[in-house]
Amino acid sequence: MNSKNKSIILGVLLAIVFIMAIAYATFATTLNITGSANTNASWDVHFNKAAYNQTTDITATKTFSGGSLPTGTLVYGESSAPLTATVTANLNQPGDQVVFTLRIINAGSIRATAASPTITGTDFSISGNTATNDRIRFIVSNPQVNPLNAGGTTTMTVTAQYIDSISGSCSVPGNTTKDDCENEDGVWTESALGQGTTGNVGTQTGTITVGLEYTQS
Repeated sequence: MNSKNKSIILGVLLAIVFIMAIAYATFATTLNITGSANTNASWDVHFNKAAYNQTTDITATKTFSGGSLPTGTLVYGESSAPLTATVTANLNQPGDQVVFTLRIINAGSIRATAASPTITGTDFSISGNTATNDRIRFIVSNPQVNPLNAGGTTTMTVTAQYIDSISGSCSVPGNTTKDDCENEDGVWTESALGQGTTGNVGTQTGTITVGLEYTQS
């Protein structure tokens, strides 16, 4: 093999080595970029405590025109990114209702899928998304937007109801609904419920705590 052919072969080999070096450098850069993106991923889904507005987030409805308007309180967990919300309803007459709007934000970078919320409450029986005692029923909705993209917001509601049907009997046998038990002023009376004294049934107060449940999607 003459020197000219040797020079050509050497040039080709050097060119191949050069191209392989560039390809490796590009591949290594790509790996570094991908690794950095995964490291920066963050998980942060919580109740949007900063967006709470008592005027719009608590809505009360009374049953009777002569009755008092029910009230409620909504308290989020103590941290700046709370995962729980505690609601208390003060209901005056059967049929009264208070609706609480709970605001949720995905402040992380990962899309999140909601599971059924957790519900706890002293003296309440929990079945699915409903908590009930003798006089009050809480109904908890699932988040409206699901899954929730990074940076997205949504809401869920907790509805507190004074149960229409009362345990026990009214003064008229068999009548246990508000239409049969209210007096002429549209107010339930303890005597109508067979409790022995005259006067309003009285405010019924119930409290439950709702917890967020999300997983990565």
